Amino acid sequence: MPRTKSTLQQAFSSPSQSESPTEQELKILSDALEVMMNVPVGVRALNIMNQLGYQIEIDNSMIDALGACNHFHKRISVNLRTSKPNELASILVHEAQHAYQGYRYPDKLNVENKIGDLLRVHNAFEADACAHSALFVHQANKLGIEVNSDKDKVQKAFNAEFEKSGNEQKAMAAGFESWFDQGVMVTNYDKTHSEWVKNGIVIHTTPDVKKGAFIKEKTDKEWEDLCLFDEKPYISADFYKSPKVFALPEKQRQYLEGLAQRYSEFSGEVLDTSISEMNTRKIDGSIILASDRKKTSSILEQTFIPSSPEAYKTESKLLSSILKKMEQVPLGREALETLSDLDYSIVFDKGAVFGGQKLCF
Repeated sequence: MPRTKSTLQQAFSSPSQSESPTEQELKILSDALEVMMNVPVGVRALNIMNQLGYQIEIDNSMIDALGACNHFHKRISVNLRTSKPNELASILVHEAQHAYQGYRYPDKLNVENKIGDLLRVHNAFEADACAHSALFVHQANKLGIEVNSDKDKVQKAFNAEFEKSGNEQKAMAAGFESWFDQGVMVTNYDKTHSEWVKNGIVIHTTPDVKKGAFIKEKTDKEWEDLCLFDEKPYISADFYKSPKVFALPEKQRQYLEGLAQRYSEFSGEVLDTSISEMNTRKIDGSIILASDRKKTSSILEQTFIPSSPEAYKTESKLLSSILKKMEQVPLGREALETLSDLDYSIVFDKGAVFGGQKLCF
């Protein structure tokens, strides 16, 4: 195992070849690797990075991220601005799991799969990486190695289930499933993953239409084998079909629905209706079933952006009242249809800045 630690230390770098890691950064890395070497799932992560030939690099320019995994260049980037060794160890476990996912599924954006399946796969991989981080924190704490994660919803769900059952696999599953209950964070990942899928659709639509995309539906066995714990499935196929997993913010859903239609028209392939069948995820995490989805004013309600997550309920109620009054007046109904057709969102913003496709209050 010292060889594994040494190999990763030698591969540690800064993004710019002209910059060398500082002594402090090297110390943080060395201490983080030492922590990982004493925790079972940490050892597993070290072996994954070492065997797959990954390099660790510093990227303190990352915004709202402490780590990232690049499968193509085989690099794990870490942001050391606020990282302590124990926390860095947890981040490396998370990113190593993404490296393992990339090894098992080198073409994660396999466009043979239906669009609804592609979106679920990407979210599942993030939930899986978070569950492995939760396992690391649990195992480290048992060994007296303190890793602070009190505010982590996945960790709380993991700990609650382990306290009840004493079973790490069940605790992993509880942590994984709880990932989908984090409204704002999940919708942010939905938007990112929608962009990835959008690029895949566009590439297959222009300039030369490629046939055979978005036609394959994953089997129950493929869903069960998607994420593993100790090389065994730990999430049921039924969970991937649950409303909170098979969901997307309405704005992204409608956009991808239009692109799917466009691909079908250009290629002559049967229309992929999986995106139309997806439920709507609101920013607070609540779900509107596809069967209950309406148009015009309700779409504006489903896609509106509050001034803050805490203000969601109050502003949602106010917006609902405004839209109902508009529906009662012919010009109001026409305005609602125009906003909906032009794909506008309503934003509660005290600054009342007008820009892009946003109507600000």
